[in-house]
Amino acid sequence: MANPQDPYGQQPYQQPPQPYQQPYGAPPPQQPPTTSQWGPSSIGLEANVAAGLGYLIPIIGLIFFFIEKSNRFVRFHGAQSIMLVIAYFVVFVIQIVVGIIGAVADNAVNGTGLIFTLLGCLVGLLYFAVFAFQIWGIIAGFTGRYVKFPIVGDIAERLAGGPAAPAV
Repeated sequence: MANPQDPYGQQPYQQPPQPYQQPYGAPPPQQPPTTSQWGPSSIGLEANVAAGLGYLIPIIGLIFFFIEKSNRFVRFHGAQSIMLVIAYFVVFVIQIVVGIIGAVADNAVNGTGLIFTLLGCLVGLLYFAVFAFQIWGIIAGFTGRYVKFPIVGDIAERLAGGPAAPAV
């Protein structure tokens, strides 16, 4: 609605609201403590940061697995990260075996090279699958989600001392 005394329909000028300013010398306002749903960690990091770092740098996952005493969430993700490294090693051994058998078989019987080339492609897909699980673990760890991967998740859960439960 226009002001009846203003022929142009403009509103009177008002000061914009000022942000709250603390008096000089006053202590800063207290921030609420940030706590993870997984509870405190004995290594001094938030549980989700420790879990995500374990996947990002697997040697840190190994260290966190052995150092962490109280937080099963961090221990679980550290153990699952270790299991992914073992999976990388297993795929590497499969690649070596397929390569050696493929070379020997190709020299012995002509025409087997195609079969071992396809097996080599399957090994590449296995590498990609393990890498995808590692990326999934990084995201799950940093966001604080408890994600149990096929096969390695059950082993990691046993190593961690059981499933992690959110802190109350």
